[in-house]
Amino acid sequence: MRFLGAILAVFLTSVWAFAEDAPPSPFAPAAKAPEGRWGSVLLLGGEKKKEETLTGKISFTAGKVIQIHDVNKKDVVEVKPPDISGVEAVVEKESIEEEWTWKEMGNDEKIKTGRTYPDREYLFTVTLADGKKVQGHIVGTPVFVTGADGKRQKVVLKTNQRGDFGAKVEDLIYVSRIAFHDEGTPPPWPVKKDEKPKEEPVEQKPVDEVKPPEKPSLEVK
Repeated sequence: MRFLGAILAVFLTSVWAFAEDAPPSPFAPAAKAPEGRWGSVLLLGGEKKKEETLTGKISFTAGKVIQIHDVNKKDVVEVKPPDISGVEAVVEKESIEEEWTWKEMGNDEKIKTGRTYPDREYLFTVTLADGKKVQGHIVGTPVFVTGADGKRQKVVLKTNQRGDFGAKVEDLIYVSRIAFHDEGTPPPWPVKKDEKPKEEPVEQKPVDEVKPPEKPSLEVK
């Protein structure tokens, strides 16, 4: 009996472990996207060092944590999105790199193609709800901003950013800051609005009244 009981226990343990490791069914209902918290995202860079603020409900990928290579602890720290009160990024390193390729298979010699591209590295400071700060490099993390009009925009927090061939480092657009605040409250940075040139009113000159030509009088002689 004890022998049969031991076999049954091993069998049940194996079935339980398999059920835990089994991949999710493709027919299972999809997980609901997180509602998000109201806040703003500041984008910098691009044409004429443009500043753009995206405001709305900020959310992250459901069920995912943000991984940060903490430069002080020399370790990877996992942070849950609800525990974040703000994010700031600064340019740590930037350069123009030259594209290269191997001369041939099995040969260590490199050949430059003549094309260049901008390359940047960012250092992030993540402020937690308890006031503590984590400084380091973030593993690529998508951020979604859903505006009041329902339009959803996606930006990405990432340490390394590579631009297009022929571009300059100034052309790279990146997430500079993320701040959570109450709806109806402005973000903690000045928002620049695009000023449209004012159209000068065109002076309308009065139209001279055009009189119809006089009909010749018909005189009967």
